[in-house]
Amino acid sequence: MKKIFLFALIGLSIAACKKDDDKDDDPAEPETVPIATEGGGVYDIDSNYYATTVITHSGEWMAANLKAYHYSNGDSIMSGRNLDDITGMSEPKYFFYPGGDSLKANTYGRLYTYYVVDDPRGLCPTGWHVATKPEWDTLKKYLGGQEVAGGKLKGTTLWSSPNDGADNSTLFNALPAGFREPDETYIDLTKTAIFWTSTGEELGWSMYIKYNYPTLFQATNDKNEAFSVRCKRN
Repeated sequence: MKKIFLFALIGLSIAACKKDDDKDDDPAEPETVPIATEGGGVYDIDSNYYATTVITHSGEWMAANLKAYHYSNGDSIMSGRNLDDITGMSEPKYFFYPGGDSLKANTYGRLYTYYVVDDPRGLCPTGWHVATKPEWDTLKKYLGGQEVAGGKLKGTTLWSSPNDGADNSTLFNALPAGFREPDETYIDLTKTAIFWTSTGEELGWSMYIKYNYPTLFQATNDKNEAFSVRCKRN
């Protein structure tokens, strides 16, 4: 009887040890990768500071709209503040203020024609560039596709209601600076964020977000229109 009891204890001990060994072999819980983390920030040629965001699989982006009024080589970008219709102008290289109001530049950045974006003197800080359409497409795909990417990029303040889908989970803080048509019409301040890409032929590619959709749209536009710019680290 004692022998049977002893064998039973030994069996239980072996089983317990085996169970503990199996626990050690269990795979660790996968770590949750954040969509984005804060970057190190960057200054432009005019000493404006920008917070930056490192978005997983998509690189480091400015988290505010560009405000620079000089090219990266130090040459001035011409102000279009006193211009009216530039529809027929050949390759105009100007910046404008959101809503035509210079006081709004500190919050919303400046608006640039495509010809400023495409100028070989450079618009972004050294080591940075205006993102290409393929880079925006990579970002859009990582964020779950066109239908939801806009909401993950939109900031949660300054937008008109309902600011549909906005959660700023990317820390990108897309700002609704609106845009300027070539005929001097300023449109959609607080309602639309529209960004030039550096990709274009006869027309320039842009990416845009609306206050009433969570979508990241894309379009081709007249290069004399003036939009916001976001820079991306090389």
